[in-house]
Amino acid sequence: MKKLSSTLPHMLICLVLVCSVAGGLLAFINSQTSEVIAQQIINTTLDGIKAVAPEYDNDPYKEQFKVAVEGDSLTVYPATKAGETVGYAVESTSHNGFSGDVRILVGIDTDNNLIDYTVLEQNETPGLGAHVTHWFHSEAHPTSDVRGKSLTEPLKVTKDNGSIDAITAATITSRAFLDAVNKAMRGVQTIDGVPGQSGETTSETADTTAEPTEVDSDLLLSLLPEHDNDPVAEQSVVTDATGYSYTIYPATRGGIWQGAAITAPTESGYDGPMLFIAALDAGNHLLDYAVLQESESEQLGGQVAQWFRDNGHPTSDIRGRSLETPLKVTQDGGDIDAISGATVTSRAFLDAVSRTAAIATQARTAYENAEN
Repeated sequence: MKKLSSTLPHMLICLVLVCSVAGGLLAFINSQTSEVIAQQIINTTLDGIKAVAPEYDNDPYKEQFKVAVEGDSLTVYPATKAGETVGYAVESTSHNGFSGDVRILVGIDTDNNLIDYTVLEQNETPGLGAHVTHWFHSEAHPTSDVRGKSLTEPLKVTKDNGSIDAITAATITSRAFLDAVNKAMRGVQTIDGVPGQSGETTSETADTTAEPTEVDSDLLLSLLPEHDNDPVAEQSVVTDATGYSYTIYPATRGGIWQGAAITAPTESGYDGPMLFIAALDAGNHLLDYAVLQESESEQLGGQVAQWFRDNGHPTSDIRGRSLETPLKVTQDGGDIDAISGATVTSRAFLDAVSRTAAIATQARTAYENAEN
C-alpha cells in the first residue's frame, strides 16, 4: 500500500477534526455542568442567608432587591416574620482587599446591629488575609468579634482609631472586610418602607424638586440602543443616598427594557464639577458616553471627551465594558489607563460612569414592576 504523504492539507484536515471533536466535548460538558454550578451558587447563598439573617418565615432569596451605594449595586435579602421586617442579609463587596475584591454576606437586624457574616469570595494570602473567613466571628479573637456590634457608626480597626483588632499582619484585608460591612449598613440605611412585604425597594428616590438635565435629542439618539419609545417624554430624575441627582432616559422596544442614558455628575474634577451622560444596554454594559460639562485643562483633563472612547488609546477604551464592577485606573488597581497627566480627572470620570450601573438596574426594576 502506498504510504500517504504528509502534506499541509492533510495536517489542516486533522487539526480541524481534532478541534471540532474537542470543541464539541467542551460544549457538551459545559451544558451538563452549568446548571449544576448555578444551583451550587444559589445553595451557597441560601445557606449564607440562613447563617447570618435573623429568624424569618418568608423567602428572602425570592424577595431580593438591589440598592446603590457608592457606585456598587448591593443585593439585599429581606427577612420578615409574620409580615414584619426583622432584618436583612446584604451582599457587599470591598474593592480594597490586598489581592482583589472581598465579597461578604452580612446580617443586620432592625436595630442596626450586626448578626453575623460569611465570606462569599476572597483571594487573600493563605495564612494571613485568608483568615478573614473566620477571624471576625471567632471566640478565639474576642477583640475582633464583630457579632452584636452596632453599625450606627462605621467599624474601624484599632490602627484607624477603631475598636476592632485587625487580622495579624493583614491590616489591609481587615480594612477591606470592615469596608464591606460598613457599606452593607449604608445600603440598609437607604431602604424606605418594608421591602419584605412589597418585594421591591430602591435606594434611589424620585426627586420632584430637581430639574432634569436637558440633553440634545440628536445626542440621545446617537447614544441609546434601538428603541420605539420616547426617552425624553419618559425621563425621570432620581437622587441617590450620597445626594447625587441623575436624569434617566429609558430606551424600550416592544415594552422590553433595552437600556438607558443616564446623566452622571461628579464634584471632584481637577478644576471643578463635571457632568457626563452614559448610555448602558440592558446588561449594564457601557455603550458610549458624552461630556455635558467640564472645565478641565484643555491639554490634560479636557481630553476626557475622547480619551476613554478613542481607538488610539485601546487600554483606555471603556466602551463595551460591564459596569457591574466599578471601573478604576491602573494606579488604583484597575486596568484603565488614565489620561496622561490627569489622573484626578480620570478617577472622577470613571467614578461617575460606574455609578450609573446601580441607577440603571433600579430604573429597569421599577419599569418592569410597573409593566407587570
